[in-house]
Amino acid sequence: MANFAEQFGQMQHDIGVIKIDQAVMMTRSEHFATRSELHEVKLDVQVLKTDVHNLKQDVNELKGDVRVLKVDVQELKVDVLALKTDMKQVKTELHEFKGTFDLFRTEVGKAFADAEIRTNDRFDALNSRITWTLLAPAILGIMAWFAKTALLAA
Repeated sequence: MANFAEQFGQMQHDIGVIKIDQAVMMTRSEHFATRSELHEVKLDVQVLKTDVHNLKQDVNELKGDVRVLKVDVQELKVDVLALKTDMKQVKTELHEFKGTFDLFRTEVGKAFADAEIRTNDRFDALNSRITWTLLAPAILGIMAWFAKTALLAA
């Protein structure tokens, strides 16, 4: 009987431990997910993996685009430098043209002035010729007529 009492005491102790373990297991089981929840989580993880993969592809594409843009920027810098050089040449040529045009304008002005002087000289010569060839004889004729009329009438 002592053995029975000892076994009975041990059983009571084991039942107490089992009750404690059961309470602990119940508490833990409330925190465990069900199989359907695990399946949903796995699907969500798969979707996230796909999204991450797509994001990595997008990032790689963007890196490629950035490389292309960098090359384009370098080409644009070269083009801008070439344009600046061309603009300097155009400015130089425009300055030279302005000098040539000013010289041309001066020469044309002199040519017009010379032409005007020659034209004035020709008009003066024509005026002199008209005066001496037409007016002088006409005046002499009028004076002769006047003298004839005045002298004959007197």
